[in-house]
Amino acid sequence: MKKNTIILLALILFFKINSYGQVFINNIAGDKIRNTDNYEGILESPYFLDQWVNGEVIFESGNKAKIDYLKYDMMADQLIFTNEKKEAELNFKEPVKAFSLRGLFFQNNFPSYGNYTSKTYYQIIANGKLTLLKKIDVSIGERTRANMPTEKYFKRIPLYFIFKNNSIHDIKISAKTLSEEFGIDIRKVQSIINEGKFNLKNDTDLKKLFEEYLNKE
Repeated sequence: MKKNTIILLALILFFKINSYGQVFINNIAGDKIRNTDNYEGILESPYFLDQWVNGEVIFESGNKAKIDYLKYDMMADQLIFTNEKKEAELNFKEPVKAFSLRGLFFQNNFPSYGNYTSKTYYQIIANGKLTLLKKIDVSIGERTRANMPTEKYFKRIPLYFIFKNNSIHDIKISAKTLSEEFGIDIRKVQSIINEGKFNLKNDTDLKKLFEEYLNKE
């Protein structure tokens, strides 16, 4: 009991908490302290990056903030933040429209599609008349290894989407599907891919292929 009291007092001293229960770190409001007990015992990671990194956040109000300690929880589809001592994980009080982590940009407010809503965050791989989006779908899977008990792990499946004319749909990237999406002869698409030595499984290559070639045809 005494130990818990000391921990609680330490948190209160570090965080600025107002009468509505909001928590502030560097004047950024968090609406609650996250409980990640349900992640215990599950192998691998639900986070886009395991370590806390700095980045920029754009709120629905249009306000922007540079945050020193950010993580993107892909399982919960939530951006979270903390203080320099990593004493608690917080959700943002104000809705987040977009954010960047290590130069990678994420955004929501796209049309609903399948199980995804307008609140779903996508990574923007390439901009242009056809915007290429990426979503790493994270779920809890089970696997069994020889002479070992069944273990749970965070299963990651990278998915790609095309956003065009205010509509979104999934795409399995190949020369054929790119030809169909852009209305370009498949022989020309294949020639561009071959000459540029583009790896269709590499996001950096896909960005260049879309923005510097296909979106300009």
